[in-house]
Amino acid sequence: MSEKMDKSQLRDIQKQKMKAVVGHQQHHQEEALLQEKLFHSDYWQNAKTVAVTLSLPWEVNTQAIITRAWYDNKSVVVPKILNHNMHFVPLTMDTKLKKGQLAISEPEQADAVAINTIDLVIVPGLAFDQRGARLGQGAGYYDRFLSQYTGHTIAIATSELFVDHVPTESHDQFVQYVITKENNA
Repeated sequence: MSEKMDKSQLRDIQKQKMKAVVGHQQHHQEEALLQEKLFHSDYWQNAKTVAVTLSLPWEVNTQAIITRAWYDNKSVVVPKILNHNMHFVPLTMDTKLKKGQLAISEPEQADAVAINTIDLVIVPGLAFDQRGARLGQGAGYYDRFLSQYTGHTIAIATSELFVDHVPTESHDQFVQYVITKENNA
């Protein structure tokens, strides 16, 4: 079986696992615990600009992260697809959103920030392993972005997202740190 097929199968399995826990109290409690670990990390404490996604209903909820960043006087930037590339644009409480590629909300405005102004990227994914390997949605946007990014990267992996092994290819980018119930950043 090819590695590509392994990724596709794992992607399907992970999506089903995440959809199965949407709305479960235990899942929300685990997300809150992992977010608190993030907020107490040096990565978070030292960051002035944080990049995070606007999550889909079955993904790790990022609204609490965004709200906390604003509370902590951090700038928040979120992905926007422009000309088949992912850029990050500012998000404020007044930002107007629209559905973008992959049905993910994104700001209407297109004023991308410079990549070197982002201190911390909270990287989304369908699966992560101890090495920092990640399985994304399959479009490659984050891998292309992270191949050029030199700042800090963290992933939040609930029990459903943390797996023994994520198949990788040469273009796949790893995250520096994966926060789980068992560890801290």
